[in-house]
Amino acid sequence: MHKLSVIVPVFNEAEAIPELFERLVRSCSEYAPFEIVAIDDGSTDGSYESLADQRKLYPDAEIMIIRFRSNSGKSDALDAGFRAAKGNLIATIDADLQNPPEEISKLISALGSHALSAGKRIKREDTVFKRFASRFANFVRRKLLMDDASDTACGLKVFRKEALRELPMFKGMHRFFPALLRMKGFSVIEVEVQDAFRRYGNSKYGTFSRGIPGFFDMLAVYWMRKRKLTYEIKSHD
Repeated sequence: MHKLSVIVPVFNEAEAIPELFERLVRSCSEYAPFEIVAIDDGSTDGSYESLADQRKLYPDAEIMIIRFRSNSGKSDALDAGFRAAKGNLIATIDADLQNPPEEISKLISALGSHALSAGKRIKREDTVFKRFASRFANFVRRKLLMDDASDTACGLKVFRKEALRELPMFKGMHRFFPALLRMKGFSVIEVEVQDAFRRYGNSKYGTFSRGIPGFFDMLAVYWMRKRKLTYEIKSHD
């Protein structure tokens, strides 16, 4: 049984992949046996070929590559990774290296009895406008969903596998992991992590392209929260 599975959604991140895998293999070696599950989300820049090169470069590491026929989005990639993962602990990390792989161990150490250890970025390297938009979105989400998570957009997270089985899967789910888990009665902890400057490529999603779908996704989660079943069994004769 693997102790750790690292899920890496990839969409046009060919430049970042060699450094990402070198740092992942090195920093996760203490959790051996571990695996890396990379999901190529319809990349067109040679990301798949770069992922295949990493598997050859690190023959002693267990690296699985899932290749989508076309770009489907981050939630789809995460779901495919969750289903394929064999580890008891499931870590997620973005491929662009803004999430330092070395921070995964910090999240695992803090997990304890919680279902999710979620990264909370400090000293954000985004533009002033993106930081403002993120704070505003987080404020609205906390008020509407009664969710005190402060940075759900951070890609660095560590889950217990058994908790993931209880999550509803839908497009946009990755923005609401803390709220969805709390709805199921699980506990969540936030851990401060570093946020690195993006050195490779460009952001794949703009603030507005994420904001409008994210708002409607939030309304769907709000509906689920208000309509969840709340019965308690007094006896069962």
